[in-house]
Amino acid sequence: MRIASVGNVMKHAIVFGYGPGTGAALTSKLTAAGYTVTAVSRSEPAELPSGGHWIGADVRRPVEVHMAVDAAIGDHGAPLKVFFNPVAVRQARGLDIDAGDIMDDLATSVAGAINVIQAVVPHMRNVPETSIVFTGGILSDNPHPMFTSVGVSKAALKNLVLAFAKELKATGIDIQLITVGGFIKPGTLLSPDAVAGRLFDAAHSKSQQPETLFDGH
Repeated sequence: MRIASVGNVMKHAIVFGYGPGTGAALTSKLTAAGYTVTAVSRSEPAELPSGGHWIGADVRRPVEVHMAVDAAIGDHGAPLKVFFNPVAVRQARGLDIDAGDIMDDLATSVAGAINVIQAVVPHMRNVPETSIVFTGGILSDNPHPMFTSVGVSKAALKNLVLAFAKELKATGIDIQLITVGGFIKPGTLLSPDAVAGRLFDAAHSKSQQPETLFDGH
């Protein structure tokens, strides 16, 4: 089977945190653009768009992440585009939530992001048109008392991504954080398809600033 390429580099994208909403919509956009997509999640999806391939891994576990990346590269070549979407959506007030639950959520959003970056960056250094795009959230800057843990996780992810944008600037890898300006919900300006479109666009256009707010417009 012929795999589309940019020059002599395979058009391969990896989507971490694949799910039936934004992840599926993003995968469809990528495959329509000629990419082979590796979808990574803990649970096997019921279905994948044509051109998508699933690998099971928990982003909280570095060994699993490295194994998934190595397997994906072995099948499809080093990735040009990587997307990080995992988030634990826990609804609870700060006075009610268990501190251990917040630590678990940070393990997904922050430790998971570190594991992914450490696994993919060695394969993307100094390769033209490479980018890593993270899905952020407005709760990082505008906390909501019912979603304390989500806000803490997104704030920590934002800090991490902005730090990595500085650290990796010399590698040529474009690092971007798309801060979604509300809850992702079908039938709204922040539908999964709309957010996926913005993530796709971010991966294909370098930004002067590593963070961009997306409110659906």
